[in-house]
This record gives sequence, C-alpha cells and structure tokens, in this order.
Amino acid sequence: MDRQAADNSIMTALSLCRQACFGQAPEKTEADWKKVLTESLRQSVLLTAFACLPRDRVPEEVLAEWDSYALAAAAESLRVSHGHGALTRLLAGAGIPCLILKGLSSSAWYPDPSLRMLGDVDFMVPEGSREEAVRVLTEAGYEPVPKEAGHHLTFKKGKVVFELHHELPGLPGGESGRVLRELFSGLFERAEEISTGAGPLLVPCPFHQGLILILHNAGHWTSSGIGLRHLFDLALFMASFSEEDFRALFEEPCRRAGLWEFVRLSAALSARHLGGPERAFAADVPVSLTDAMLEDVLASGNFGQKVRQRHNQRVLLSEEGKGPIRDQGLFGRFLASLGRAVRRRWPLAERIPLLYPIGALVFGTWYLIRILMGKRQPIHLREIAEESERRHRLYKAFALYEPERGSG
Repeated sequence: MDRQAADNSIMTALSLCRQACFGQAPEKTEADWKKVLTESLRQSVLLTAFACLPRDRVPEEVLAEWDSYALAAAAESLRVSHGHGALTRLLAGAGIPCLILKGLSSSAWYPDPSLRMLGDVDFMVPEGSREEAVRVLTEAGYEPVPKEAGHHLTFKKGKVVFELHHELPGLPGGESGRVLRELFSGLFERAEEISTGAGPLLVPCPFHQGLILILHNAGHWTSSGIGLRHLFDLALFMASFSEEDFRALFEEPCRRAGLWEFVRLSAALSARHLGGPERAFAADVPVSLTDAMLEDVLASGNFGQKVRQRHNQRVLLSEEGKGPIRDQGLFGRFLASLGRAVRRRWPLAERIPLLYPIGALVFGTWYLIRILMGKRQPIHLREIAEESERRHRLYKAFALYEPERGSG
C-alpha cells in the first residue's frame, strides 16, 4: 500500500493496534495525535491503540484527551462486561442457558481481553426457552426497546443494551444458508464455559465461534461496513491456530458454505497489514486486493460511521450482506433492493406481485417525507452510485456464498 497517500493518522492508529495485538514494532512517524485519537474512536479500537500509546511523544494537552476518552471507554466496557455476567446469572437462576455471541467471547482471543472495546451484549437462549427468557428479563427490569430488526429482540437495563437473537446473525439464504444451519447444529450442546472478569460465561465452541466471526465480518463488510476492531477480532482468532489445525477445522465446511475465499482474503489481509502470521493457503492472494480491502475498512469506520451515505450505498449492494454479490448492473441492484424493502414490510407481496410497485411508491414517498422532516439524511445520488459501484467490484472478489470457489 502507498503509505505516502494514506492518512498518517489512521495508519498510526493501525500501527498501535498491531503492536498491542501481535507485538509488532510500531512505525515511528510523526503524527497528529488528536487525529489519531479521532480515528481510533471511529474504528472502535481506542483501548487497543491506547495500550501502546507512546506517551512521551504526545503533547500534554492531547494526552489528557486520550486519558479522558480511554477512561470513559474502559468504564463503558466494564459496565457492559458486568452486564454479560449479570445476564448469565439471571437466566441461569431460571434454568435457562445463556450463550454469549461476540462481546466477551471475542475478547477472550485477545492477548489481554481489556484491549477490546465492548458495545452491547449479544446472546441466544435455546429456542424452546425464548418466551420464558423474555418473561424473566422483563420481570427483572430489562426494558424492551422497539426496533425494526427482525432477527433479535432488544432490551436495555441502565446504560447497557442487550440483544436476544432468534438465530445466529448474518446467516444467508439458499444452499449456503442450509449448509451453515447444518454446521451450527449442536450450538448449545458443544458450547464451552470460560472464565472472565464478569464471572463464568457460556460461549460457542471454537469451531462455531470461528464461523460466527467469519459471518459477522462478511455480512457487515458488504452492507454497512466494518472497522479495525472487526478485522482484529478475526485475525486474532485465526492466529490462535496453527495453519494445519485451522485448515483441518475450517477449510472443508467453509468451502461447502461458500466462505473459504473470504477466509483466504482475510488471512492474507491479516498477515500483510495487521501483524498476523503468514498462511500458505493465502499466499497467492493479490497484494492489490488486500490493499483495497484495507482501504475500504479505513474509509468506512466501525459500521460505516465515517461515511454519511454508507447506509444508502448498501441498498445498491446485492442482498445487503445476506447473499452473493451478483453480476447485476446498478439499476438491477436498485430494483432488487426495492423488492427486498417491500417484502420486509409486506410479506404478502411474494404471493401478490402487484404489491411490489405499490409498496415501492408508498415506502419511497415515506422515505422522502422523512428526509424533508430532517429524520433521514439527504440522498446524494451520484456519490451513492459511484461508491456502491466501487464496493460492488471489490466485494465480488470475496466470492461470498459461492461454494467450492478458491484454492488453497
């Protein structure tokens, strides 16, 4: 990658994270440390970068800002961590297993779990226990929060948000979805208990944990976008295995699910830019491709927060992270996106096709009204079209949910 052209502040933040996660010597370049702080926040790696901050090189007034933000982030992570433990104990008291997804289960793969910033608490309970879990939570003061997402229920207690997932997030449809649901069989039976600062937690076994991380990165990357935290989550998980053991556990099932090419690209990106180990099965990935992948993440920020139109761009990407990136033109992807929006709100449209144009008109008009009311960002069509085209070309190389593509 041409480091001269890259923003020095984000490259400095990345260098600090490499040092914290993989012990790689930092790049000693001059930096605007206030901008490095801003980039670390946008990429959700503040605590990771802060751990290796060269305090003697940071101006005193800027260092005070770093300390203040890091203290607040550490307090928030501690609050969320305790939320994991309190939730687990509450449901265990009702005889309900609570499986933690991401969060502290991802932190466990870091050299120091406190390096990873925590956001909310994602969890699952056995399907037959879901109604009882909702009752237990509401009686204990977990307040239901109305949200549009259909794959989870949201609760809030104090300042901590809890998401009870109906199924594992990011599962695609079609044959890949069928294969993955088969691979996730025994999710609770194979789960393992780990010790954390919040107490013992039930987390997915390493095989299921790896699939969850791969799906999470693939799905969010090709929709809203991911940040450096997501990259290091997967990179550290993969680095915990020898190459032989990793391939033995993941290659065949990921090929069947159409995820192996994405895994290869992620491994190459980790080795070239994050400090992870070299992997022979990813050695032939073009450098230009991993450079473009990193640039996409650095431009996006955590869940696309650095780009105003990122949310609008994703509607012009095939399946919005839930399916393959198809060979469709911009107009075709736009029509497909309208169809998905109508189906989400009017499922009956699948049986009555006449509802599609009606729904497109109704929901399109409502969206425009919300823009005029200031409740939605204005749409910049040219910017959206150009960026969605660039992203579409890049993501096509991921070969997501295209079984048996790629070689190792």
